[in-house]
Amino acid sequence: MFSEAYAQNSRLPQGLCPFTAPGYRDMIDGDKLMEMVLED
Repeated sequence: MFSEAYAQNSRLPQGLCPFTAPGYRDMIDGDKLMEMVLED
């Protein structure tokens, strides 16, 4: 599961990742995400 793998590579507790936080979609800046995807 993604949250388990994420916890292994971060300091967050097992089972916790940015995508399990309540309202995580509201925290994502769509414009910034698109900028990062399109960077050379």
